[in-house]
Amino acid sequence: MLAVSCVKTNSDTTKVKTDISAIESFTSYSVPVKDGMTTIVTTGEDTLAVTSSQMMISVPKTADLKVKYTSEDIYSHFSYGEYWQYLSFEDTKKGDYDYNDIVLHARVRNDRILMNDGVFHYKHSVSVQPVALGSAVKISLGILYKKYATDANVSEAILVEDCRATLFNGVAYFPINTDKSTAAVRISSKLTKFFEIVNDSQEFPVVWFIEAGGVRLYAASTNFSSNTNMEMLNEDGYPYGISMTTKWDYPTEKCNITKAYPGFEKWLKTGKENDLLLAKNMNFCFPACPSKGSGLIDLWYWEY
Repeated sequence: MLAVSCVKTNSDTTKVKTDISAIESFTSYSVPVKDGMTTIVTTGEDTLAVTSSQMMISVPKTADLKVKYTSEDIYSHFSYGEYWQYLSFEDTKKGDYDYNDIVLHARVRNDRILMNDGVFHYKHSVSVQPVALGSAVKISLGILYKKYATDANVSEAILVEDCRATLFNGVAYFPINTDKSTAAVRISSKLTKFFEIVNDSQEFPVVWFIEAGGVRLYAASTNFSSNTNMEMLNEDGYPYGISMTTKWDYPTEKCNITKAYPGFEKWLKTGKENDLLLAKNMNFCFPACPSKGSGLIDLWYWEY
């Protein structure tokens, strides 16, 4: 009964003027450096960069960045930047928009390395952790990226051909971590690397997509001007996939996101994650990131 009451029909929906440039969750940031010192950039509990050399990195647009400098020798051996994305997709263009058909935690890391030619380059790696699977269809996962910063064209890579088989250990049942009547289970506490490339680019922005039932569905993004030449929104202005900069309690099975998060349509216009996350109805949310001491499993938890 709950599942039926959660579904928003077409008659309930009005077209939203979604601003993809606003909900693009990351922006470029130039890490400041001082002679003889290593810079450490953090936001909350996340370390976004450790470097003694100038570096451009991607950071959450709304992040409260903290910058400190250290002369401790241990940090002088590192030069990297990294960022995390919290991805949620619909598996069809005519979905229920509960954004839990596949839920993933991803990390993009950029390491500055000295190559045999005596020149510094950047090694970019993309890692993925499975969180939830509310779809019964085969889903592939991929990214758009640029091989080199000066490339006019965008390249693509399929990271995972079959997400259920590879990420979710091939379990036959579904849904996984979307139905409150079924106990939550942490599929993995590891971010597994599925892609790596070395080039001359300091940053490595990506556009995420899934393929399901022969249809490609993109997470809304402005990287590579993808929002101007790729279909990322449904006829009502809802993205097929969304990328958050923080872990969240995504909607439960068959519950339209506006039931769980009344501020969703406002967020589509402003891009301010607080507009989305601060007002939530936990009756329609899966407890993926419970408070400490609750005794529940944090599905976003990961280990190095």
